[in-house]
This record gives sequence, C-alpha cells and structure tokens, in this order.
Amino acid sequence: MDIDHIFKLTVGVYKVTGLYPEEDPLRQKTREKSIKILADFVSASPNPGVRSLSEVKPVLLSDIEILESLFKVAESQDWTDKRNFEVLEREYSSFKHYLLETGKADPLAQKKPDSKPRQEKIAEFLRQGDGAAVRDIISHLGEGVSKRTLRRELGEMVQKGVVQRVGKCNQIFYRLA
Repeated sequence: MDIDHIFKLTVGVYKVTGLYPEEDPLRQKTREKSIKILADFVSASPNPGVRSLSEVKPVLLSDIEILESLFKVAESQDWTDKRNFEVLEREYSSFKHYLLETGKADPLAQKKPDSKPRQEKIAEFLRQGDGAAVRDIISHLGEGVSKRTLRRELGEMVQKGVVQRVGKCNQIFYRLA
C-alpha cells in the first residue's frame, strides 16, 4: 500500500461526499477523517526521529473504523449509489488488512529478498564492534552500495528495532539495538 493509493482513496471520499447535502455535518466529518488518515499515513517514516508506521498504526485503524461507520450512516440516507460505498469500504478494508499484516514477520525478513543479505551483512558488521558510521559500513560492504541506499536500509533497520541510530548531524553512527 503506497501513499499514492491512499491519496486517490481520499479523493474518492471527496467525490462521494460531494453528493451529500452541502449543509450536512456528515459531509465535513467524513472528509476530515479521510484527510486525517492520509496525513497520519504520510507522516509515518522509516527515518529515525519521525513517527514510525507501528506508532501510527493504532490511530489509523481506529480512524478507519470510524470512517467506515460514517459510510454506513451516509449509506442509509440514500444520497448516492450504494456501489460508491462498497468501493470505499473495500479499499479501506484492504488498507486495514495491510496495516494489520505490517510488522508481523521477523524484522530482517520484511525487506525484499535481494536486500535481506545486505541487511544481514550490516548487522554482522555491527556485531563486531560498538558501532559504525555510514562510510565504515560502505567500505565493509564493498559492493558499490550508495550512501543513499545504505541510509534507507539503515532507516528501515532502525524502524524495525534491529539497529539504533546514535548522535546528531555529522556525528551519526549505528549500532545493534
């Protein structure tokens, strides 16, 4: 599930609620809840110091439940075709399923199969000492990995709780959690 999909889903909510009577408070409440879900999902990041998806997940799940309830109320008003609600409910249900499945597997096994060995190599290297800077890890890997790619993978490992990021600005290093 990506941000673009949730954005399109939010646009869908706006289109369907555009068929509600303008003065009805359900219209604004439904739109606000869909925007909040989008904003919370967008704010989740694998980078350290930012809310992770696991932190945002309970709020997202609760807000989706509320949004689905709002759909049920609006559906009973016959303001729009029932199929509109079926599509929205199916897509939000799919999003809930995605959220519930995220984080269940072993932290290192969640990444694509081709990068798992690299994350294992990183963890192996970090086991050998008290920590390492990005440049040290790159030189150890020796496989032409870019700093950007390595930082992204380290961010994922931090989010999964495998690695800790220590320090600030130019004094950042990573160690096993």
